[in-house]
Amino acid sequence: MNPEYVKIDTPEINYREKNLLQSQLGIINITKKFKEYERLRKEELLLKIHLKSKIEELKNSLSFFDRLIPKLPKEKEEIKEKANQETPAFPEQEKEQKEETRKRLLIDKELEEIKARLSRLQ
Repeated sequence: MNPEYVKIDTPEINYREKNLLQSQLGIINITKKFKEYERLRKEELLLKIHLKSKIEELKNSLSFFDRLIPKLPKEKEEIKEKANQETPAFPEQEKEQKEETRKRLLIDKELEEIKARLSRLQ
């Protein structure tokens, strides 16, 4: 059995070489991004650990200050709670929340209308 050879033209060689180089470039870029991702995950873990320790310190400080503050008699606490319940704490925030909810509903309604138009066109 005699081996047979196939001649590959120059444009086909260039195309294959270009395709191979692009694949190698893609693999290298993926490797770089993965290594950056690993580095960021390690940094995130360290930051979370640091944040957790700071939160613990803050909790300890708050409990210390809570022990230092004199306690109000129960009657005064109840009066204070009733006063807080009667008057809204932040009326501006309530208005902003209502406005955001209204805007969100309008956007949702508009999305539904657009989806309905699209379904009619198909």
